[in-house]
Amino acid sequence: MRATFHRISTLASLLLGACAGPVGARQSPDVRPYMLLDIGESMHADSRMEIADLGAAGAFDFETAIEGRWGLAAGVEFDVFENVDARVGWIVRRLRALDIEGLAFEPMTQVEAMGALLWEPMGRETTFGGWVPHLELRLGLVPHTRIPTIFGPGTADIPLKVDASSYWKWGLGAGLSRPMGSGLRFELGAIYEEAFDPAEADSVLVIGPNFQVPTHSEFSPRGWIFTGGFIWSL
Repeated sequence: MRATFHRISTLASLLLGACAGPVGARQSPDVRPYMLLDIGESMHADSRMEIADLGAAGAFDFETAIEGRWGLAAGVEFDVFENVDARVGWIVRRLRALDIEGLAFEPMTQVEAMGALLWEPMGRETTFGGWVPHLELRLGLVPHTRIPTIFGPGTADIPLKVDASSYWKWGLGAGLSRPMGSGLRFELGAIYEEAFDPAEADSVLVIGPNFQVPTHSEFSPRGWIFTGGFIWSL
């Protein structure tokens, strides 16, 4: 827990420190809105579920692929250093974990608060066929998320409401942007994301009027998100 707190504090300090830093020579004071769509993903979740009363004897670990239906990120971008921008915003994603033996998952909506630093290591004037490369460091917070689950699909079909706890995540990525005139830029990017610690949930399997089984679950998502969208100056 101490190591996780240290990692979060370090990333948060980088973001907050950058926002308070001096503005470079080639900077403008404007705030630029952005909107990015998820155009692909390769996500998984390392998961664990256990029958609370049985402990380790009633636990099983599994990995689940995550299928993205759609995702939208929106927020603002502003300059903090020469060749360094900061972004803050929200991400809304519609996801579904692929079924495994004994468990079926329904689509869920996930909301994330996000802050990021983007660095253009070759400068803003260096392009490759009109494209400017950048690197990204991201910190995100996912609030409580409900994961609708069916225990024993096709046999018992017992609904299991899994209310996962909030969790912090980090991301490292890269991308390319291309000016399109009139203050508009088009961007393509890819970022690897991973949770610092698993999201946890305590739930109850209601098998009958007088038979309830408490369960404990943990989910730790990780993987790649591919995005495309626009940034424009006001």
